[in-house]
Amino acid sequence: MEGAKVASQETNEPWQHLTRESLLVTPHLEVHREQVVRCDGLAAAYDIICLPHDAVIIVPTRDRRELLMIRQYRPAVRRESYEVPAGGMEPGESIEEAARRELREETGWDCPNVRVALSYHPMVGRSDARFHIVHAEEPVQVGEPTDPIEAQEVFWADEDRFAELWVGGGIVAGACVTSTLLAVGSGWLTWDFAALAGVLR
Repeated sequence: MEGAKVASQETNEPWQHLTRESLLVTPHLEVHREQVVRCDGLAAAYDIICLPHDAVIIVPTRDRRELLMIRQYRPAVRRESYEVPAGGMEPGESIEEAARRELREETGWDCPNVRVALSYHPMVGRSDARFHIVHAEEPVQVGEPTDPIEAQEVFWADEDRFAELWVGGGIVAGACVTSTLLAVGSGWLTWDFAALAGVLR
């Protein structure tokens, strides 16, 4: 939403953040209205979704050929989704600790040697949410999922299975697509990148 021009500014000058108003507060998120002066000197207001904690996206791989995935119901889109394990970090946790906890909770697998590969903002236009992609190479099964509500199915997917799920419309989570492409591009999975990219079109 744009308003009247406040001051003349060159387009290469930084934006000015003036005020922040809280519009909604829940245990899981807050919505703020940020009043700013843009780099072109115009006043504007942006509604921003703020999350209290970062999230981890875990990419468990086996023999560089398989990806550990889950099937879970997502109320926000009212459908099931095939994804890699993921979840919010708890206060005081490191990224690695959160990744191992979420992996155990959702799949019953564990990986002592997880590695943080990439941190990014998945909704940079409307949210301060930050995701950390973590590679869990050669995890081991330590039991059953400790939170069975999180996942209705846990399974290993090879390249053909992943492509089948994508073509069938089962993969709708952006974090799953982003982390899988990173895994292929980084060599964690020896899938055919060109063929996979063709499937994802």
